[in-house]
Parts: sequence; C-alpha cells; structure tokens
Amino acid sequence: MRLLSCLLLLLFCGASTTAQRIEREFQSKALKESVGLFIALPEGFDASKSYGVIYVLDADGHFNYMVSYVDYLAQPFAHLIPQMIVVGIRSKSPAFRYKNMTPPGAGKDDQGNADAFLTFLCDELKPDVARRYKTDTTQVLAGHSLGGLVTLYCMLKRPTSFTHYIAASPSLGYANGVLLTRDFPAGAQQLGKQKLFYSVAENDLGGYQANAEKFKGMLSAGTWSRWTYSFIEQTDHYSTCPASFYQGLIAVFK
Repeated sequence: MRLLSCLLLLLFCGASTTAQRIEREFQSKALKESVGLFIALPEGFDASKSYGVIYVLDADGHFNYMVSYVDYLAQPFAHLIPQMIVVGIRSKSPAFRYKNMTPPGAGKDDQGNADAFLTFLCDELKPDVARRYKTDTTQVLAGHSLGGLVTLYCMLKRPTSFTHYIAASPSLGYANGVLLTRDFPAGAQQLGKQKLFYSVAENDLGGYQANAEKFKGMLSAGTWSRWTYSFIEQTDHYSTCPASFYQGLIAVFK
C-alpha cells in the first residue's frame, strides 16, 4: 500500500488548497434535468489568461483530490502539467450513473443514455464553461468505473471533443460489452493528437482485467498509438482511482 500512502500524503500535506471553489446547478436540455457542478479555478486565477479544462465525472467522490493533484503538478517545482480549471460533474444518484454513463446496447430502459450525456457534456456544458471563462484547446475528460466507460465511449464516438482522456478501471463489460464486441465507431478514425490513459486494478472486480486486456488488444491492432495502459498494483476497483488519476495526468501531459 506504499503507493496509496504516498498519494494520501500528497493529497493532505503536499498540495495547495488555495484554488477558488464554486458550486452551481446546470439545467441540461439533453438530459431534461439539472446537473450539479463543482468548479475550481487555479491558484492566482487571471481572467485575462486562457486555461485548459479538466472535466471530472462522479465529482462527489473524485473532485477534491483531482483539484489537489492538478494544483500540485502545476506548481513551479513540479511543472508537469499547466494550470487548469477543474469542472466536476456530480452524479445525483446511482440511477443517474447507470442511465447516463452506459452506451446504447444494454437492452434496459434504465440504461443506455450515454449519447444524450455526451450531448450535455460536449454541446451544452463545454460551451457554457467557455463563455464564463477564457479557455484554451486543452480539454481533459476523466472518469472511473462507469465514468471510465463513458469516457472511452466519448473518445470513440466523439473523439475530437477532448484532447486527453483518463479512464480509471472502466466498466467495459456494461452494455453487453459493446465497446469490445464491435469495430470502433466511425468517429474513431479522427483520433490523431488525442491521448489516452486507462488502467485496471490488481484486485479489480471480476472480468475487469480480461476486458482491459481485450481493449488493449483492440488499441494495439490500430494505427493510433498515443495511449498508455497501466496495471495498478496493490489496489482494488475503488482504491485504484486516486492512483490512476495521478498517473494519468502525468502520462497524458508527457
């Protein structure tokens, strides 16, 4: 557990917490409901400067440490990533996650709404953030589990919507493993300068390692090579997310 101990030390002792925090609701036409947002502006935020944006799914669980990682890694002594705005997208309930973070193909009324979720994310929320803040072309999407699944779905369905993708222990078996049982959607041919980091835990849930390896095989069979796959030792499905996001930030900004 040495890795997790170091990450916790970083989170609570090593990282600055001076970022400006904002909480608000966003009314989505695509989802036909409001979605809660957490927003962190970087230390010393300057409204005249342009910043990249990191969108973090399931923000109630992952927003705080992602903000700390971004702040720490952007410090002058580290300077591994640029200063960025972090936007956390809250999941109001498990039902919200199962409905909106699963691709079509599940054959269930309460799942398979990922296309509408991507419309919300890419066509509603991103333009709203760009209107409120001066943003640059660096756009990152990060998610864990079902959030990791919809992150990969976005990369394959609407690849140019983001420049960097981080998927921690993605639930590739959901929606009947649709991302593993068909050719990449036509939009995947647009993958060029985009970068991906995805991971699986040493003690992950059943089937996750096999699915992650199968996805690796699909990536390896293509011509696009700007991706990194990481096997996170000494973690399970839930504890792997902090380690994955930290490694992922460093990997996609190399």
